[in-house]
Amino acid sequence: MNGDLMQRVERLERVERENRRLKKAGVAALALIAAVVLMGQATPRKLPKVVEADEFLLRDGKGNVRAMLGFREGAPLLSFYDEEQTLRIGLGFTTDGLPTVTILSKSGNIRSSLTVLANDTTALHLYDRAEKPRAVLAVEADGTPSFSLFGKEKDGSVILGVDSGGVSGLTLSDRGGITRAVLGSISLETGGTGVIEKRPESSLVLFDRDGKLVWSAP
Repeated sequence: MNGDLMQRVERLERVERENRRLKKAGVAALALIAAVVLMGQATPRKLPKVVEADEFLLRDGKGNVRAMLGFREGAPLLSFYDEEQTLRIGLGFTTDGLPTVTILSKSGNIRSSLTVLANDTTALHLYDRAEKPRAVLAVEADGTPSFSLFGKEKDGSVILGVDSGGVSGLTLSDRGGITRAVLGSISLETGGTGVIEKRPESSLVLFDRDGKLVWSAP
């Protein structure tokens, strides 16, 4: 149980870096685009059936760019801006080809992102004002969910989830990422014998700062 959930969180951390790349691409688009190049031919009294362009801009009545559709690093990107022309929503792909929706605050900081990972895990990340990940809600391809909470500097975490066997559990980790407590089923080595024992779902297991077992019940 504990190992499955911790591995999920490690896989999700990679997405945080890609979200920042998506943000930078949207900001660069606003600064560099000067005009929209349209190609195609319209017949008299008829709108063209096909409009082709490298990039599109949507402006409000004041001439401010409010949306942009184009390509960045070979991938399509759709960006939305507020009245101050600050990037607020980005819809596109990471450099690994993962679809991602990113939402930013008025200060331009990433506050949340929704991504589908390569293994078909769906992950929703929530960030604080400093763009530090504070919560992750994920659903694996097989339907098993997990919910993780982190400290300001990722110093300690709380993970609530269900493993592949349908067993629920709660895991607490310290600032060093060491598991300190597990409520639920967990596999433990008994008495240094190398024999792995599967504890029942009602178990409460405590570990010291070195990750060694100090107490368990039942």
